Amino acid sequence: MLLPLLVFCCGYLFFSYTTREERELSALLDRADSLMRTRPDSALQILTPTQPPRGEASSTLRMRYALLLADALNKCDSVLPSDTLLREVADYYDRHGSANERMRAHYLLGRCYHDLGEAPRALECYQHAAEQADTTRDDCDLHQLHLIYGQMADLSTPSTCLMMKCRLYKPVSV
Repeated sequence: MLLPLLVFCCGYLFFSYTTREERELSALLDRADSLMRTRPDSALQILTPTQPPRGEASSTLRMRYALLLADALNKCDSVLPSDTLLREVADYYDRHGSANERMRAHYLLGRCYHDLGEAPRALECYQHAAEQADTTRDDCDLHQLHLIYGQMADLSTPSTCLMMKCRLYKPVSV
């Protein structure tokens, strides 16, 4: 009789701690997200000292943290981390996110490729991001869509196109 009660108490304590920790992290992420457009540097200051959610945290919190951190880094003109995590974030939001979240995730993946000098892959991500926009809804993030089209236009300038062609047609040594 004592063993089941002990197991129940330990489980309850673990569950209440995890949910309290997740609630605190969720509130922190909400705060960072609310500052993202007007004060991205403040959002980055909130996110940077925060420990990334570990394995016991929900995948929703881990992906949201990664998305917000990438967005804050991008808006503060910092180079985005490798594309590996951002591909995982984009895949996650493709399965579980709203139209705005999918658009944001693919835009940030495109920005990462842009920073890496991979313009064709960046353009592909921007196009995919623009396709995610649901402009028939009132909550469509038109500001994000504007950013996407701006980046696409930036990649379509003659000098950028010339640089892309030069990379594609490098002379082959015989």
